[in-house]
Amino acid sequence: MTAAAQGAGSPACTALSTVLANVGTIGNKAYSGTVEQADVDRAFGGTALAGVPADAMPYVEAVKVVAEKFPGRDAVAASTLFMDWDPAYNGLAATVTKVCS
Repeated sequence: MTAAAQGAGSPACTALSTVLANVGTIGNKAYSGTVEQADVDRAFGGTALAGVPADAMPYVEAVKVVAEKFPGRDAVAASTLFMDWDPAYNGLAATVTKVCS
């Protein structure tokens, strides 16, 4: 993992934790096939990534690539993406832990 530790109270930790929470919502909704484009936009669009450190962006981008495929898929179709989703999500979660330490 290349992201640098910045501390639990850092703006980078806050920004990444928010991204992780929004991404977690996508993952949870994917299991029932209810991910909407608005969920993806909330996680990655507009100012959602403001404050995310550059060294954490590869992990955010890895999750985004998969997340963008969920809207419009039912639970069965979404399940075909979990093999890609799980390592990307876990990488982001580990990065948040590192940045927030």
